[in-house]
Amino acid sequence: MPINKSSRIAIVAKDKSEGDSLAGVMRAIGFHNLQIFEGAKAAYEVCIREQFPIFVIHNELSDMTGLTLIQKLRATGNYGAEAHLLLVDEISELFLPILQEFNIKYVLPKPFHPEKIQKKFNSLFIEESNLTPFEKDYRAALASLAAGMTDMAREMAIEALKTHGHHEKLLLLLGEIELSIGHPDKARPFFNAALKVNPLSAAATHKIGKTYLMEKDFTKAAEMLNHQMKLNPLNIELLLNAGLSNYESGNLDLANQAMTQLHGLDTQNKKAGEIMATIAIKEGRILDACDVLQDSHDQSELVQFLNNEGVKLSQNNDVPGAIKMYTKCLEAVRNNPYIYAIYYNLGLAYTKIQQHELALDCYKQALKCKPDFERASQAIARYQKAVKSA
Repeated sequence: MPINKSSRIAIVAKDKSEGDSLAGVMRAIGFHNLQIFEGAKAAYEVCIREQFPIFVIHNELSDMTGLTLIQKLRATGNYGAEAHLLLVDEISELFLPILQEFNIKYVLPKPFHPEKIQKKFNSLFIEESNLTPFEKDYRAALASLAAGMTDMAREMAIEALKTHGHHEKLLLLLGEIELSIGHPDKARPFFNAALKVNPLSAAATHKIGKTYLMEKDFTKAAEMLNHQMKLNPLNIELLLNAGLSNYESGNLDLANQAMTQLHGLDTQNKKAGEIMATIAIKEGRILDACDVLQDSHDQSELVQFLNNEGVKLSQNNDVPGAIKMYTKCLEAVRNNPYIYAIYYNLGLAYTKIQQHELALDCYKQALKCKPDFERASQAIARYQKAVKSA
């Protein structure tokens, strides 16, 4: 999408004062189509529904870093060609792999003087307004992929490859196209080719690991991704894939390490929360499991997940373990409106080991929490009928 002075700009600031200040800087150089967001989460909720071709983001935000926000927006499939001016309190070497992978060229460290911001933004604007032929072709193919037109995206990327030669970004894009339609075996040669062009490509190495993950070769995936996790610890997709690979291959410590890092960057990541909670439950840390799920799951999702984990224990003949888990969960989520479901499942667990009085108490508690809970009513009726016929 060509940009001009009427293009929409999303300003993501720490607070209202900073947002207003950055907006003033933008207006002073002729940009007026601005929307100010206080914090990353507020920006994310709007930007996934509306398109912004330019972002001015302060990285150090209280709810999520700017770099995490950019990655989460890219993961929606609606972004990839947008321009960013990233304001950072201090430049760290840890930023370099992410900046390179996400094509973030304009980074401005403190102090954020208006003249410095204007100069940096003008450089961004000039470059984005005068894209090279390669960049235009690359972005056209990328836009086709984002629109779900994979065949067209592939054709455009291959044509660009013929025109511009083997370029890392094009090879990565061709690999991503194959991954998007579930062909990790066809994607891997493109990622390997990208790695030959740039042996230090963090993106290519990560994506090769992802192809093994998709093929369920969890051990091989973990071997590759664990090393990359150290080199590129701010990449949320990499951390997720490393965590999943290690979890599936039984390396629970490394899985928990990856997911804990991911949770620190993105507290709302559901998969990170679930893996961390599952590991905590395996280790008997039920309250820790409940705590981490509070960040990533709403109240209904939290109870559903806990109940499912208890059912797994019960089905694996660890009914005492399920009872212990449910009992601890009741302590942690006592104000949850869906707590009746935990009482009910606890009742089922007690029933399974013939502790009928305790089961009846649980069914009654479930019905007290939710008077129209039919399954609890039916369980109580069955118990009363069994007592009468005894």
